[in-house]
Amino acid sequence: MVTGSRSSSTYALADLALALTRGSARVEGVCETATRAAAEMIGDGAAVQLVGDDDRYGVMIAYHPDPERSRALGEALTRRGAAPEDPYSESMRATRRPVILSPLTPERLADLAPARRAADVPGERATAAGVSAALLCPLIADNKYLGYLLVARTTPEGAYTEADADLIRDIAGELALALATARSLERLEVSEERFRRVLESIPEGVLQIDATGVTTFANQPCAGLLGMPREQLVGLPLSGFLDDRGQRLLARWISGAAAEPMPGPALVPAPEEPGSTPQPAGSAVADARVVRADGSTRSVRLCLSVLQEDHGHPGNSLCLVTDRTEQVDARGLKRQLDHLRRLDSMGQLIGGIAHDLNNVLTIVGGSADMIAGTAEPGSPQHQLAAEIVHAAVKGRALAHQLLAFGRGGSRPETIRVPDLLEDIKPLFARTLGEHIHLDFTHSPDVWPVRAERGPLQQALVNLAANARDAMLHGGVMTAKADNVVVAPGDLDDASVAGRFVRLVIADTGAGMDEQTRQRALEPFFTTKSAAVGLGLSTAMSVLRGIGGYITLQSEPRIGTTVQLYLPATDPAAPTTEPRLPATDLAIGPEPAIPAVSSGDPAAAIVAPAAPPTPAPARTSTAHVLVVEDQPELAQLIRRLLEPAGYTVTVSTEAETAFDTFATVADPALLITDVVMPGMTGPDLAAAMRDRHPGLPVLFMSGYTAAALGPQVHLDDNSALVEKPFNRNTLLAAVERFAKPT
Repeated sequence: MVTGSRSSSTYALADLALALTRGSARVEGVCETATRAAAEMIGDGAAVQLVGDDDRYGVMIAYHPDPERSRALGEALTRRGAAPEDPYSESMRATRRPVILSPLTPERLADLAPARRAADVPGERATAAGVSAALLCPLIADNKYLGYLLVARTTPEGAYTEADADLIRDIAGELALALATARSLERLEVSEERFRRVLESIPEGVLQIDATGVTTFANQPCAGLLGMPREQLVGLPLSGFLDDRGQRLLARWISGAAAEPMPGPALVPAPEEPGSTPQPAGSAVADARVVRADGSTRSVRLCLSVLQEDHGHPGNSLCLVTDRTEQVDARGLKRQLDHLRRLDSMGQLIGGIAHDLNNVLTIVGGSADMIAGTAEPGSPQHQLAAEIVHAAVKGRALAHQLLAFGRGGSRPETIRVPDLLEDIKPLFARTLGEHIHLDFTHSPDVWPVRAERGPLQQALVNLAANARDAMLHGGVMTAKADNVVVAPGDLDDASVAGRFVRLVIADTGAGMDEQTRQRALEPFFTTKSAAVGLGLSTAMSVLRGIGGYITLQSEPRIGTTVQLYLPATDPAAPTTEPRLPATDLAIGPEPAIPAVSSGDPAAAIVAPAAPPTPAPARTSTAHVLVVEDQPELAQLIRRLLEPAGYTVTVSTEAETAFDTFATVADPALLITDVVMPGMTGPDLAAAMRDRHPGLPVLFMSGYTAAALGPQVHLDDNSALVEKPFNRNTLLAAVERFAKPT
């Protein structure tokens, strides 16, 4: 028997308690430490038999200085799989006192370690292990039976005494306490692992921040949302990922969370949605934007809650981060669509106003033109008529601007690219700001292009605005123009081929990832707040409208390059819009007589230098049919044409005009407004030509030719005169088809 003095046992137990405390994180480690100590303090070998969660004994953990005997001891005395219902277990559970089996007779051994298989004989297993005596002590913690500690003599005729029983009770007490601690830690680890799996499986990001706003924990969804490994997130302040508004809201929350008693919502609450529930005290919800590690932004909803410490004071804060980018973008796109619809309605309204204004200006200007033709040059009547005509010309310019805005009534023109870059440079400078450097270059022999100047300039300014937003801290924007010849298949669209001017606009901004780049040219797609930033799709629409093409290259943190392919025109082509022939009469005056004031272009349409001689009355075989739904304008046209020798029949309703003109046997010309209630001018012209094949048609419209588009098809026997027109313009157009006699 290996025993010592009471004093030495006390020291040994103290050492055992320290060793068990150090190894209390694992049940197996605690058992191994205890069996080694029991074997050394009592002898010869020791083992622990614990009850598992299924209320049956588990694997026996045994120790002996001789490794072979340690294995044999575990095999000989294990009760693995048996219920704690044997006599010795029942006795230990009832009395909570050790059981001394000295000597260990075959009968006692059969009760201690029953045969596990039919062929097993307990005595033979005990003999193989060399066990001659055993001492069992129950392990009790929190009034619960955990199993027992066993020591065994492996020397012949070994024995245990009451003193040994007292010592094993002390060892078992330390072991039971350590086992309870180890099992609690294991359960805590299991609970933490389960909690961790829950945090990783939910789609929302979860952050824990301390009282200063520094991140102490982040789950994987939150790391993915912020674009940074979560190991790197710990220790970083949450404010570093928030925009200015979010930083201010977080600062208010942190200052409020430190107050006692626990505060209510400190952030501006987000708008309540259907089905939402009120937030409890100590919680707050707010919408903000986070800036990811790659510089891109996402719209999120932050839900912050204060975590109480054990003493009841507020501690860290838990932050739930929900990605709401798609919802915010969807609402923004809906607002944008509603805005576009309103703009479309406004465009139609403005176009209608401009059309009616042109009708009025035609009456005013035409009447003043007639007055000027009969007044003495230099007389007050002549001067007043000139001023009225001058005002009508200004009104015409205003109407054209309204039409260009409302119906896109601008005309394509031949544009020199150097002039375009020079004109656009001040717009770029104002759009970009002083923190972005501009660099404009072009080939010396760059070709001119054919396009509408206004929409093209607007598309370029939109691209500049995109570049500015990508270079918040400054950078360089370059624009370079050169000539290229595109063969079929050189670009993604095989149908795009020919001579182009390639305008390359590049910036050194944040760039785009591949997913964003692939969608950047889609209509209504944007990564910006409030659904703005549609410059790329707008530019593509403009380019497609003139037969051009656009390509896009971009990489995060490197920049974006946009290549615009503008269709080139003949280098020798004039750089201004030529005056249209009679088949496409341009709106405006056609000076045919000397001007009263050579310094005023508007005065060129006023009056001749000498009083006109009244036209003699004559009979004309040229019979002109006029259809105009504005009675005043219809009568003005009659008064302008009849003095020139034309016979005029007027109708103010397109639907009844066909019957009104039935008595005219051989009309020389049909003059009709394009847009009229009930029937359009082209429809009326087609019906009249069925009755009078080859009938010439002169269309009139308050809209420009570009705004009318495909509504009017002009053949060799038709023309369009745009309102407001003067007497000379109208007569020149009429005389092309019908000469007075």
